[in-house]
Amino acid sequence: MVEAIESTLYVNGTGDDLERIQNFGQLVAAPRNSNLVAFPGNGHRKLDRPARSHGQRAIASILALLGDIPGYSIVAACGVNQQERDAQRNNQNAGHQYSSNPLMGSQTTKSVPVPQHLRRADIPFRKRPRHRVVGWLLTTLSLGLGACHPGETPVRLAFEMRTHADDALLRFYLSDLAAIDAQGHATPVRLDANAWQNDRTTLVALGGKTEHRVVSGRIENGRFEAIEFLIGVPFERNHGNPLAAAPPLNVPTMFWTWQSGYKFVRLDIGNDWSFHLGSTGCVSASAVRPPAEPCQQPNAARIRLANDAPLVGTIAVDLDALLARIDTAVEENCMADYADHEACRGLLANLGLDPVTGQCVDGCGTQAVFRFAP
Repeated sequence: MVEAIESTLYVNGTGDDLERIQNFGQLVAAPRNSNLVAFPGNGHRKLDRPARSHGQRAIASILALLGDIPGYSIVAACGVNQQERDAQRNNQNAGHQYSSNPLMGSQTTKSVPVPQHLRRADIPFRKRPRHRVVGWLLTTLSLGLGACHPGETPVRLAFEMRTHADDALLRFYLSDLAAIDAQGHATPVRLDANAWQNDRTTLVALGGKTEHRVVSGRIENGRFEAIEFLIGVPFERNHGNPLAAAPPLNVPTMFWTWQSGYKFVRLDIGNDWSFHLGSTGCVSASAVRPPAEPCQQPNAARIRLANDAPLVGTIAVDLDALLARIDTAVEENCMADYADHEACRGLLANLGLDPVTGQCVDGCGTQAVFRFAP
């Protein structure tokens, strides 16, 4: 459980030209709901407007503004400790008004001595080439404000295959990872970009010499009770050219044709038996043309898993549950026409899918394959 925290940006210096800063308005690239505070000499005053602008334009604006004010510097401050609580009480006794936030610390609305314990990142604005100042400002703002209150939480989910089958090799695409709060609202996870992941989809690889077990990303802070993800590739990305696709959609062994798209799940047990799951009923002019409309049977399971700490942990992939009542030594491979074969119907049912429609049954809540490991 993580809650969003406000950041405060301080402008520190010996000048007294605060009106020029205060009237400027949207000043600093900082997290949402940040405040801008000025320190004139040995006191400080909170500016009226919160800093909400983002990006290089805002940074260039504050450079242009502060570059001509001698003695000013940008200070990122965060945290609260016993010294600050004592300072708050002392200044309240002296008649100063504070706005207190237990996560952020205190903020004054009148001039008081500058707390010496604040964690700071100063950027002096001496006469330097402007491009060096820009680089310095960008780096320090990102480190100072980002480190104090990043506004995001890392996500790290490790997938672990559990099976008694020999030589099992499992690959599956996971897309649209999101965290679910108590009201059922979904907050998307922004996946880290690497050779196995793009912003929306990752390829999980279990078994064999090359594995990718950990799905990682970041999410806005919040209270979450479950995670949700799609086993598959979203339709709008499912029928592109794999030769031109970026990772992880550039794996030839996970692709059928432009018409059918990707194999969402590929399970191979030795050289004896295989289960390949993807969309069926896809209509286009030919196998090398993508369909204009969604396929009749999408066959993409949407999995929701509840947990006290759903953003981290190990998710067990139970192949024994997937293969329940299926004798792979006897059954034929399951790669298409899922509704026509008893073994395929059982496999899709264990993933929570209706083999006829390719849609989730009761939100795929009956799936038995994925669960948080204890």
